[in-house]
Amino acid sequence: GDLAVRDLATGEEKRLTDKGPWTESGAQAFHSRWSPDGRKIVYDWWDWDKDPGFVGVRVVGLDGQAPRTIYEVPDNELTITYGWSSDGKRILVLHNAIPNRDPKAKVGRIALIGVEDGSVKILKELDLGSFAYNQYIDMDLSPDGRFIAYGIPVGGNAFNKDVMLLSVEDQKEV
Repeated sequence: GDLAVRDLATGEEKRLTDKGPWTESGAQAFHSRWSPDGRKIVYDWWDWDKDPGFVGVRVVGLDGQAPRTIYEVPDNELTITYGWSSDGKRILVLHNAIPNRDPKAKVGRIALIGVEDGSVKILKELDLGSFAYNQYIDMDLSPDGRFIAYGIPVGGNAFNKDVMLLSVEDQKEV
């Protein structure tokens, strides 16, 4: 469940989190993404010992700094991290309610989270239909940070997707 990096040239491994053994903690790092400068990693931190288990979005540096929670996930929600803005100031996420715990579970929200202050800017609400768990949604920021490209299932088929382009500035979509 810990997050670690491995130097492919030397084989050296460096553990970035230290949750302890599985017998003591059900915590786990998911959906990690490198920062544009390669000095930090953002990841989702889930703790199965807690209810609902989805704890937050964290950032950790490769320089030995401790992990820092930049966004605490509200009860009955989960968040999936997709990437960094090119300037390293914002994180692209999709979050939604946990299916079977909240009637809004079929609504997902594309958002940007501020790395320094944890501010959240909701850009778009999506009807996820039967795809309430985010694993069927793909998205990323454009290199200049002005657009988000995402694919969303249509017609009840996870493999049949519409590809959308969303403007970060004015939320216009094509």
